[in-house]
Amino acid sequence: MTAGLIRLPRTFGSRVLLSSGVVAAMAFLLRLLGYAEKRVLAFFFGTGDAIECFFVALQLALILYFFFRGLLRVSVVPALVQARTRSLEHARRFGFTCFVLVVGVCVPVSVTGILFAEELVALQAPGFSTEKSDLCVRLTRLLFVSPLFLLPSYLLVLSLEARKRFGTASFCDSLQKLLFLPLVFVVAWIGSFELISPAFLVSAAATFAFYLLTHRNLLISFRFPVPETSAAKAIIALSAPLIVGNAISQLGKAVQTRYASTLESGSVAAVKFAQALIDLPLLMAPVSLSFVLYPFFCEFAEQGDLQKLGVYAKRSCRFLVVLFAPAALLTVVLREEVVTFLFGGGEFGSDSVHLTSLALLGMAPGLPVFAVETILVTYLFSRKKMVLAVAIGATATVSSALLVPSLAELLGVTGVAAYGTIAKTLKIVIIIAAARHLGLGFNIIRALRFTLLLLVALVPCGIVATVLSAYADRLQILLFLPLAAGTSLAAYALSLHLLRMEEWKFVLAAARRRRRATVRPRE
Repeated sequence: MTAGLIRLPRTFGSRVLLSSGVVAAMAFLLRLLGYAEKRVLAFFFGTGDAIECFFVALQLALILYFFFRGLLRVSVVPALVQARTRSLEHARRFGFTCFVLVVGVCVPVSVTGILFAEELVALQAPGFSTEKSDLCVRLTRLLFVSPLFLLPSYLLVLSLEARKRFGTASFCDSLQKLLFLPLVFVVAWIGSFELISPAFLVSAAATFAFYLLTHRNLLISFRFPVPETSAAKAIIALSAPLIVGNAISQLGKAVQTRYASTLESGSVAAVKFAQALIDLPLLMAPVSLSFVLYPFFCEFAEQGDLQKLGVYAKRSCRFLVVLFAPAALLTVVLREEVVTFLFGGGEFGSDSVHLTSLALLGMAPGLPVFAVETILVTYLFSRKKMVLAVAIGATATVSSALLVPSLAELLGVTGVAAYGTIAKTLKIVIIIAAARHLGLGFNIIRALRFTLLLLVALVPCGIVATVLSAYADRLQILLFLPLAAGTSLAAYALSLHLLRMEEWKFVLAAARRRRRATVRPRE
């Protein structure tokens, strides 16, 4: 008798891990393009005055884009899905309403930014010299046109997500970066840095033209249907709780850039490059895991099973801390080697490496904190406590921003870069303080035991990394960094196994379940 394979049902944990892997792969590709963009800019321009002007101008011009990006995802996608269930024509009318709203906001903001670019640069980067400020103003005026192309393009990406065409949406979301990369090579070959803003603008316009020609029927029609006022009200109502949170988040980044500009030349670029290094691993696990956990958390909340919701939220946080604690330690100990490996070469010389490594020193300890904060915010959103999440985030951001001047004076670029770590840590502390009220059931004894065991497990990892760092100059960086990281992580894994930590048992159990996922029945 020939028997087929029988697949055992997946548990909650294995489903989450499998789905997280798929989402993480898509997110990692997008973030990899972002790193490639920073890598090319670092190679050709280092941390010089020109690249600092570009980063400041880009941040000013794209404040509107990043401000609305999160709001549109939360408000437009569910409303567009609901509209498509009624009829395609209704979905097009709704899409055109979104388009009118976005353009109606972008045009006056872009015009204002172009007219008052000089004042905005003086407010954002008061430490720039007159020559740097003039260059930054010229770049800013050109870049303020780009939201007129980027935000409508993002609407078409959201329309693809609403139709569950995630692969196409992921490609479209990364198209602008794909077009901008070769243009950077052209600018470097010509040798005129002021062309970097037109290059970015051309890539944004080409992206919008591509969307409009290939996917316009998903969202809008050239027949220009009559916009729906009810749709506009629905978008504003869904977006309202997040407007304050996004505004304060952008304010925190502006404060960080402002005080970085008052430090030594290259500090603004160093903070941006260090942030790119931190963002790369964050999208691989915490962000993708939160995307997958969110529907499960919402289901538990709707069923009123707050105990199960709290258990899975705390278990996810502990798992991410175990995963990211050694990454943070290795990044701190081997920070110069990491920066050299990922950015070194070309105009990015030893001075740029040293300055960026100092910025990385302020950000790297926050890796576990950033990961845990992502899960806790997902938990609050699933409980429909958006206002509370925004209030906690605003309190932590404003309180940390007040510390930036003192940190910049005491620690320089490291203190400015540590702003994000302090803000997220304070946010987690506030959530833990309100854990009983939020249904998390925080146990201080178990938390202290977990922290103590984790610190003990990190000791061998830190010792191995420190000892091996002494041999960094004797080996090529391509050989040294994987060797040092692999040996240190092996020591950490052995420590977890000897300490019999619960999270390590979960990893081993998941591996055993995967090996037994398919079995053959007896004849």
